[in-house]
Amino acid sequence: MNTLSTSRILEFVTTELGSITGRPTADFTGETPLIGEGGSVKSRELVELLISIEDYMEEEFGVEFDWTSDSLMSRDSSILRNVDSLVGHMARLMVSD
Repeated sequence: MNTLSTSRILEFVTTELGSITGRPTADFTGETPLIGEGGSVKSRELVELLISIEDYMEEEFGVEFDWTSDSLMSRDSSILRNVDSLVGHMARLMVSD
């Protein structure tokens, strides 16, 4: 995965977070926690984000994003710990496909 693609994914995720939450995009960085202690999104907003990501991955990259895993919400190992872990997961999906 090249840096340009990762940057593009990060921009998409932070823009979506801003749109979904009604907060400025600048409020969201790679370190922004999504779930758990200090989580920055409500449950409904998280679901909206995951649906947007699913559509984005399929439309832009032809990659299936499965967000139904039991470990998705795990506090310690979830891809939703923060924005960077989510973006990293999305980038790995593109490489493995």
